[in-house]
Amino acid sequence: MSQHSLFKVDSITVDGQAIAFVDGTARINGVAGYTSNVVPSGTGPDKEMHQRVARTIELELQFDRTVNPADLQKINGARVVLKDSRGPRRCLAPNCSFGSMGPVGGGQVQFTLNVLEEFQWL
Repeated sequence: MSQHSLFKVDSITVDGQAIAFVDGTARINGVAGYTSNVVPSGTGPDKEMHQRVARTIELELQFDRTVNPADLQKINGARVVLKDSRGPRRCLAPNCSFGSMGPVGGGQVQFTLNVLEEFQWL
């Protein structure tokens, strides 16, 4: 493990159960918790306005015969761990719930988890 490694999710567990997903598709959104936008002023310095953003985990689920959509819909209050086995970090999302699941039938399926508390970096 190098301190120069970039964080790349290669393992996700939801309450201890691994989820199979397409390599390189897992993304964590809302890590900073907010965005800052410039509001132009008529005269003088411009201003900033901050807005909270939703925290989510998005991935392309490998939809095979072991995947039961009803089980995914029941995810509520789950502890999710995202690991980079070759890097120095892990990310804990302590309180997650089902967000959405895209269309099924073309292979992988877009899957989103809502993250209801701040990410913890380990």
